[in-house]
This record gives sequence, structure tokens and C-alpha cells, in this order.
Amino acid sequence: MTAPAHTEETTASPLDQHAAPVADQRIAGGRRNGRAVTAFVISLIAVPATFLGLAPGLILGVVAIVLGAVALSEIRKRGMRGSGFAIAALVLGALPFVVTALVVIASAAGGGR
Repeated sequence: MTAPAHTEETTASPLDQHAAPVADQRIAGGRRNGRAVTAFVISLIAVPATFLGLAPGLILGVVAIVLGAVALSEIRKRGMRGSGFAIAALVLGALPFVVTALVVIASAAGGGR
């Protein structure tokens, strides 16, 4: 007698046929944008620098806003990750301008007495 021919592949366990590990799916998301991270770090430095002196905070705020905007554009065009960093950099980069405006308004209001 001859053994029956099997046309389908057999495995030791049905658990042998599973989805790819989660770690392999990380690559599909794209690379994180370095400009976005840089803009975020600069914006974190800009906020306390504003209280040390208005000029350093404003300069760093402008740099953070420009880098954040460029990074956000690159992220959208290239499908990269890091949009949260870019948006946070835009928001935090604007804070030195808000603080400066409040200081100028307070000075003007106090100087008129």
C-alpha cells in the first residue's frame, strides 16, 4: 500500500500561523522628522528664555515657529511622523510673543499714571 498524498502543508499547531509581530509594523509608519523634534526642543528653551530677557525668547520663538512650519510641511508631503512635535513647537514658539505683548501692555498701562 502507498501512503496517501497530502496536497496541503500541515503544521504542528494552528498557532504556527499567526500575524507578523508588532515590531515589524513600526517601519511602515515612516521616519520621525528631525526638524520637528529640533523645533520642539528650541521652543521648550524659548519659553523660560523669555523670562530671562525678552530678546532671547523672541529670537528662539521665531526659530521654533519657522522650523515647526517647515517640518509640518515636510511631514505632510513625505508621510513622515512627528506632526505632534511640529504643532507643539508652533504653539510653544508663539508663547514668547504672547508674554512680550502682555509685558508691553502692562508697561503702557502702568506708565500712563
